[in-house]
Amino acid sequence: MKASWRSFIALLCVLIACIAWSPAVVALPAATAVDSDLALAAQISPLASNKTPEEIANNPAVKDAMGAAWADSSADNATTRHEEGGWIYEDADGNLTVQRWPAGNRSSIDPCPPAPPPGGQVVGEFHTHPNWHPPDGKDEAGKEWKKGPSDEDKGAKLPGTTGIVTDRSGNVTLY
Repeated sequence: MKASWRSFIALLCVLIACIAWSPAVVALPAATAVDSDLALAAQISPLASNKTPEEIANNPAVKDAMGAAWADSSADNATTRHEEGGWIYEDADGNLTVQRWPAGNRSSIDPCPPAPPPGGQVVGEFHTHPNWHPPDGKDEAGKEWKKGPSDEDKGAKLPGTTGIVTDRSGNVTLY
């Protein structure tokens, strides 16, 4: 993932979500618009979640979605492999759900705007790294790939959320 693009997308997501969820915000006084932005920020940032990164990663719904994303990433096909991923949401009752992102390309993925359930929040994101090959991290062409999350992945993750990367070695890395 490219940090600059992910940061831009995250900002754009907040703007789009604000407009989509509250079209009246445009016509409200400035103080009300700020209050609405703070409410939206509370939905995106896991202020009320008490789940650990391990609990999020080991949740059955999240594990199933990560398994489906891995299968969809075509990791065994050198010409069509690509990154897959999604948002992880926690609803008001503490249940976790997943919203998949559009497929990425060979070595990056851009998330869609987050859309947590009513009263819910974003608690994490996951994506695949299908290019890294054990044991040396090189693909069929000899290109070396970094194991686990890249610096761009770490920089683009929403603050206070859990990031999860799955690679060809079967490793699940939390960041």
